[in-house]
Amino acid sequence: MTTLKGLWGLKSPDARVRRALLGLFLAAGAIGGTTLAYWLVAADGEADPSLMSSYRALVTYESAPKASSHDAIPDTPTLESAIAWAQTSLGHVREIRDYTCTLIKRERVGDRLIGPHYMTVKVRQQPYSVYLQYTAPQSVRNQEAIYVEGRNDGKLLAHPTGIRHRIVGTVALKPTSAIAMRGNRHPITEIGLAVLVEKLIVLGRRDLAEGSAAELTTTRGVLMNDRPCTIIEVRHPQRTDGLEYHIARIFIDEQMVLPVRFEAFGWPAASGEKPPLLEEYTYVDLKLNNGYTDADFDTANPQYGFGRGTTPEIRTTAQNQ
Repeated sequence: MTTLKGLWGLKSPDARVRRALLGLFLAAGAIGGTTLAYWLVAADGEADPSLMSSYRALVTYESAPKASSHDAIPDTPTLESAIAWAQTSLGHVREIRDYTCTLIKRERVGDRLIGPHYMTVKVRQQPYSVYLQYTAPQSVRNQEAIYVEGRNDGKLLAHPTGIRHRIVGTVALKPTSAIAMRGNRHPITEIGLAVLVEKLIVLGRRDLAEGSAAELTTTRGVLMNDRPCTIIEVRHPQRTDGLEYHIARIFIDEQMVLPVRFEAFGWPAASGEKPPLLEEYTYVDLKLNNGYTDADFDTANPQYGFGRGTTPEIRTTAQNQ
């Protein structure tokens, strides 16, 4: 009989035992989302106080000491002018071959506000490729995921850490499957700067088509993370069917002319209450055109942690979950 102690000591654990253990973990929901371990996060979704404090310091913004010279966006935008700017910006983003950054996200999933979660991200535009490694909080630290459009049967490859990595290895999951989406509002296929701009375009076009009384404002010369930004805000005063957000804001880095933050709020439950945060994504320490190759989006990369405890048998176990 294979004991638990014996299982950890084997260089190549019995595949049947590992498959059986993986099945138990899947049945219990132990592999959650692209992090594979959202189940480790407190059930109430509360963040580590020290992590939350540093996050708030990073994303708190204030007026710049002098007026910004950035004039890509009109002071009093219309839906038409905002959409036109966004389309131009989207073309600029798509000209970037690849980039790396730290992505910080907070998301409301069900009635829980999850995060902040920090991750190192690499993105390649063609073919669309994403590598991510969680760096905080500790419960998800060092978990990794890779997605490459047109490869791995359209699945993402991901792994947990510690003992669970030794049990389940690397698993292949459909990006929109229930397991991959657990604890997430969006799949890994929607990570990236282009998505931030596309959100603005979608919002604007829908408001134009529906004749919405959306209110648009811009705020220039705002400092966030010591970088001057312009904020475009779209506000819907009245709640109607089909409107996803009450307030949406996109932050444009005025030096790079790139979107670096998106935040969206729902409608208050009662008059006088604050709008609930639905989602926010912040991109910091952006580095463009790094010359990434297929090796940067390969689980065999020796700089990544996929190789430890990985077997082909385990990879196929969760493909259709």
